[in-house]
Amino acid sequence: MATSRVFPFVPKSNRFLEPGDFFGMPLPNDRWACGVVLGNLRKKRMAFIGGLFNWVGDEPPSCESVSGSDIPHFTVHHVKTISNYGLTIDGNCPVDQSDLGLRRNVFDVYRGGLFDHNREGMKQDRSTPAMHATSPGGLYARAIRLYGGMGDTEEIRLYLGSLRESLAQMN
Repeated sequence: MATSRVFPFVPKSNRFLEPGDFFGMPLPNDRWACGVVLGNLRKKRMAFIGGLFNWVGDEPPSCESVSGSDIPHFTVHHVKTISNYGLTIDGNCPVDQSDLGLRRNVFDVYRGGLFDHNREGMKQDRSTPAMHATSPGGLYARAIRLYGGMGDTEEIRLYLGSLRESLAQMN
């Protein structure tokens, strides 16, 4: 991309998102998770393929801290997954996608939502739909469930709602 980017920034569309862009997600247990951009959907200016590093830390993520971490969860997300919760693209670091088995144009649609595919390409259990990945917060909700000490969907939604309210009060 010819345009130089300055970090951190809040994406308004997927236009300036590049593979390897990462964003820290503060968790309710005072720890951090890290999301990563894996690519963009060409015909959808607000959607990107995003993943969640298998990483959790006591400090915000950096290229060095997430380096070498697996990306076991990935699917399509709306840019509001980042902007609605006060998150920012904090930097860019190379991400090896060769072992992801990512089929960029093939996602399983069920009840209006997208299901994560793990690295082996296996689909999640359809009997308990995940939070819709395309809904703002889908990736963040997954991070909270895995690394933030919250398992109840309603509790997660309340936490995400409080982040949106805090952001609205600041603006």
